Amino acid sequence: MIFPTTGLVKDGYGNEDTGWTFTYNQGTWIGACMELYTITGEQKYLDKALRTCDYIVNNRTKFSPYGILYNGEGGGDGGLFKGIFMRYLSQMILTGQLDKNHENDYVNYMIENGKSLCDAATLHADTIFGNNWISRPAEMKLTDTGNTYDSSIHLSGTMLFELLAELERKGFISGGSNLNVVSNTENSYKYVKLAVSDNGDGTDSELDRWQLYSSLANGIIAPTAMNFPVTVFVNGDEISFKGDGSSFDFKIYDLNGQIVKTGKSVTESYSIRLPKSVYIIQLSNSKFKFSQKICLK
Repeated sequence: MIFPTTGLVKDGYGNEDTGWTFTYNQGTWIGACMELYTITGEQKYLDKALRTCDYIVNNRTKFSPYGILYNGEGGGDGGLFKGIFMRYLSQMILTGQLDKNHENDYVNYMIENGKSLCDAATLHADTIFGNNWISRPAEMKLTDTGNTYDSSIHLSGTMLFELLAELERKGFISGGSNLNVVSNTENSYKYVKLAVSDNGDGTDSELDRWQLYSSLANGIIAPTAMNFPVTVFVNGDEISFKGDGSSFDFKIYDLNGQIVKTGKSVTESYSIRLPKSVYIIQLSNSKFKFSQKICLK
């Protein structure tokens, strides 16, 4: 059941397809090895668990690209798989039987996954987690058959935060201070907070330079409009779009890079009210993409 060169667990006896391997199989194998090690004290069981776990945590092609757990396992049962792996990884840490290097590596791996999921892959204000923990899920869509969102995917993310809280309660993450140890170490976060640059006299500040990572060229959203057939108006807490009748899309971000509102294929005047704050509006059509900062007072 184990690939001898990696310690990776096969999906079934005799299945030699390394592509058909899943995170939950690795987790349950690690859990079983740790139980046997606890019962017998035989080093071979701990070594087997560490070998498989090290492979998943350090594999940058299939299981942990950018250091974030991922395996393209989809929804349904697959939506739970990452949560199952993380559960057994945390239980491995909680035994207190790991050497300090492995313990720190695994704790930081879980922290990095939690930070990426929180900062880059949570859809607000619904607080919904996606399957890929480095990119935000799309807005939920209602169909004739009901809501299409798969709750098993959301559950894996919920489990991750539950497990991090348990590690903190048990002293493996000390008072939140360890959260500063890992800071997007492999540029895994798809979205970043906007940097604010103060003018020096303490009376005013503005966004001097900023970018949001997205699908746009070089990941940079240009701050000015050029020949775009839409005008944005701001009146108090209301934002209005006035177009020339052609179709355009818009996304509105808060200053943490979180999407607060989107609209697709808008072809006429459109208005929306939002809480008073500073926002970034991204407009796009078939020819142009640009963004503009606005302040609702």
